[in-house]
Amino acid sequence: MRAVIVALLAFCLLLGLPHVATAAGKTKIEIVEATTTVGTTLRTDPGSPEQIHTQCNSAGTDCNSTVIPATDPSSSLIPWVLSFEIKAIFPDGSHVELMCFPSPLSAPSEQPQAPPLGGGRAMQTIGAVMQIKNSRRPSERCGGIAPSAGSPAAIQDKEKLDSLEVSDSFKCFNDAAMAFIKNVLAADKTATCTTKNLGFYKAKWEYDKNIERITDHLKYNLRPGPDLVIYSRYGKVRYQVKGSW
Repeated sequence: MRAVIVALLAFCLLLGLPHVATAAGKTKIEIVEATTTVGTTLRTDPGSPEQIHTQCNSAGTDCNSTVIPATDPSSSLIPWVLSFEIKAIFPDGSHVELMCFPSPLSAPSEQPQAPPLGGGRAMQTIGAVMQIKNSRRPSERCGGIAPSAGSPAAIQDKEKLDSLEVSDSFKCFNDAAMAFIKNVLAADKTATCTTKNLGFYKAKWEYDKNIERITDHLKYNLRPGPDLVIYSRYGKVRYQVKGSW
């Protein structure tokens, strides 16, 4: 019965999707706006037991031990991308708004692994979240979309780089993350960064085999049905239909 209900919902949704997008092959969409919402999420540390490391000489007669004290479980709020939202135009002229939501931090293995950017914990946290923002984490089904080559947004980014300046999107994101780290923005607030005219991308409709996606639609008030898989510069990302614009 559940399978029948899902199939009926999918059929009804397909009737309302852009006509060319129901084909099995890929289509080309234009992304005219992309918005990243930044907030905070809970980072947990399970703690560790006391550890003793002993080193001895070759004869085993002279040994030195180093004691690493135990640490208690702890938690803290860190800046995190809460959602990505795009406005796309399909070849038939349809205007579709789509969203995706990165996985929250819930286990030590999912903690951000920051690249060695220097600048202390703040810069490392920003570096880790930027990986998700730019879709550079293959384990993430959801990620940001970088401007396509030759697009107005990409040209503007290159001009900034040539002038030894950071892009507007990076500056916005960096400012938002630092505002949370320095408590300028309260933990219950959010900040948004928007990029316009990102260019054209290949995409296709595809059903997500992850059954948990059903609850995503209910939680975020999204339409049930297939995801739009978008082929961005850093790999594939999956977005869900929010509505039209």
